[in-house]
Amino acid sequence: MSLKLSIPTASIVDTTDKPYTVYNILVRFPLREHTLSKRYSELLNFHQTLTTHASIPPPSPFPPKSYWPRTIISPSLTEDRRQALERYLQSILESSDPRWRNSSIWRQFLNLPPSWSAGSSSSSNGKGSIGAASGAGGIAAIASTGQPVIDAGLWLDVHRELKALLHDARLFLSKRDQAVSPAEQHESAAGAKRCIVKAGGILTALESGLKVMAEVSAPTAAKRGSNGSGNGASDLGEGEIRRRKDLLASARKEREALETLANSLASKRPNATSATPSATAADKANLFGGGRNGGASTGGGRRVLGVPLPETERTRELDNDGVLHLQKQYLRDQDQDLESMLKTVVRQREIGQAIHQELDEQIVILNALDQDVSRYVMYW
Repeated sequence: MSLKLSIPTASIVDTTDKPYTVYNILVRFPLREHTLSKRYSELLNFHQTLTTHASIPPPSPFPPKSYWPRTIISPSLTEDRRQALERYLQSILESSDPRWRNSSIWRQFLNLPPSWSAGSSSSSNGKGSIGAASGAGGIAAIASTGQPVIDAGLWLDVHRELKALLHDARLFLSKRDQAVSPAEQHESAAGAKRCIVKAGGILTALESGLKVMAEVSAPTAAKRGSNGSGNGASDLGEGEIRRRKDLLASARKEREALETLANSLASKRPNATSATPSATAADKANLFGGGRNGGASTGGGRRVLGVPLPETERTRELDNDGVLHLQKQYLRDQDQDLESMLKTVVRQREIGQAIHQELDEQIVILNALDQDVSRYVMYW
């Protein structure tokens, strides 16, 4: 799975304690990307741990500490450090020696998926099957040739691309509904058709690949039951295979609904000069209801891991390792929120104690003033 790393920006985080600088690491795959915001101290700890694990420092030197000036008051230092950190990460990624990339420290720090391989960017199994993504060209090949996707990680990436195509087709149809000129109507209709056709090719590739993975997983599961071992990224459990079948059933129903809606809109248009008529209530219910209720007969796309639980948009396209990683991320976020809340509560308690102490001192002063005033009145 192809991977690109960069640090396009650095930003200042202003907190109640003191501001600090974070470096935004862009982790980009052919079909998705995510950004990690890391402090210099976190990157330094990562460098030291990685060097200890590999017994040799990475190819590019890590930028040294700077006690004066600080990055929050020196934009030039921030920019120099950003460039040095970017060169540092890219040198590890592009190095011919994979010892740093093969470590779990590298994977965990960058939140890389389990299917990512340190030594491969794209490959083929020699039978016309696509084993790893190669950007937009790989998706175009899948859509045009219907080659089966047999890599478990790539399968989810291609499924996301399928959902994006169906979403684009829906937008094109909505735009055609609202168009007032024949040229706009024709352009939107052509765009929707292109998306629907590509989605059909990807659906075929995903179904063929899932069938191959199911055939491979069946004997592997039996073998693992006898000797406790498995082999390969395509070793999917029965529950995961069933979940992915539900995803395909839902996507196919959504594609058929979009195709029906596109054809019905084309047939209802009376002539080239009139505006496109609105879709009927039945068409809209078929389109939007089918996408949500797809796969209801087979469990509604729920993950089968003992007791079926309802899926969410975040977990529907994740495998078991992805769900576990997401849960751990939620727990880390909750811990960070609790720590921030604890700091706020402690600060409020300190403020309350200071106010109480100040009130006690003011009461003593007022009592003394009252006594002085009373003595003065009695004297006169």
